[in-house]
Amino acid sequence: MNSSVCSGTGRGSKMVQVAPHQVPYYVFEELQVLGFIAHGVTTRKGGVSRAPYDTLNLGYHVGDDPEAVGENRRRARACMGLDSYPVVSGEQVHGTRVAVVTMQDAGKEW
Repeated sequence: MNSSVCSGTGRGSKMVQVAPHQVPYYVFEELQVLGFIAHGVTTRKGGVSRAPYDTLNLGYHVGDDPEAVGENRRRARACMGLDSYPVVSGEQVHGTRVAVVTMQDAGKEW
């Protein structure tokens, strides 16, 4: 597993890049060291969607082929080792709101 560190927000947060199976993603160093929060932030690399969504589009709501989105989500879960766990998917929004997620939210999309 290859990894590299980048300084994320400029506020002391560090994200570590993980690149298994050609589907790179990032984890927050502060959450990773806790050991009980599985998480990841994907990039656009490693998926099957065609332009203009290429390649690792995870959103059903943007007009991409639903089969491609499903495969992209399967790949993202697999690369993070989450294929057999309930996952909560967040939508990227540039704002200040934070969602508190519990097991009751498993399978939801935000």
